[in-house]
Parts: sequence; C-alpha cells; structure tokens
Amino acid sequence: MRTIDRTELIQLMRNAPDLVLVEVDGGDIYEDWHLPGAISIPFDHDFDARVESTLPDTDRPIVVYGLEAAAQVGRLAADRLDELGYDKVFWYQDGKNDWKDAGERIEYGVRYDQHPLAPNEENLATWRPTHGEGESNR
Repeated sequence: MRTIDRTELIQLMRNAPDLVLVEVDGGDIYEDWHLPGAISIPFDHDFDARVESTLPDTDRPIVVYGLEAAAQVGRLAADRLDELGYDKVFWYQDGKNDWKDAGERIEYGVRYDQHPLAPNEENLATWRPTHGEGESNR
C-alpha cells in the first residue's frame, strides 16, 4: 500500500484507465457525494467478500479513501487489500473532504450499477423494470 495525495490521485486518474476508486465509508456518506466514478465498498464485516466479488483482478490499481485524514478507515481497508493479495493499492489519506475543499469535481447519489434494484448477475433472470409506486423487482 502506498499513501498518495490529491496531486498523485489526479495523475493516477489521468494515466491509469483501469483505476478503481473505492470509498470505504458506508451508507449515506457515499450517497451524499463521492469522487467521480467511485464505487462504494464499506469497510465492515462483509468487506472481503464484496471486494473479491467486485474486484477479482488483484493486479488492477485501486485507490481507497474515506471521509478525511483523521478517519483511519481508509488506511485499514488499504492494509486489508494488501493482505488479500492486491498488488497496486493506494490510500488517498486526505480523503474526500480534501478533494471537495480543493474544488475538484464530485458526484452525487448511488451509481446505477450499485443500486439495489439494478439488474445484476444474481437477479438478471427475474429482473423487470419498475414502473410506479408499489411495484418491485421480486
């Protein structure tokens, strides 16, 4: 794991097309706003399983970040990725507050592919778009 700052993160975002940004804070913290293109994999009891299913390529560069430098959850998640055998792990230590405070572009909400009602491998056979109140994908 290597610690990086905002300038290094911007360089990685420009030069590593297969880079994955992973926000490790859970729930509303990610949905409120996040770095462009980031996915949410909260650092909790399901972290290992989520990482291994979402990011099976251990050679792919991964930048892990949390809310701010004082919150060490990003470092803990980056250390865990190292333990799981991921080779190119970076920790954006200053976190997303630093990114936003610098005026960099952010995104809001949940990525479509991470929405619980979006089609995925588990529900593709039975998935139907919802069309109104009270309907579900069950």
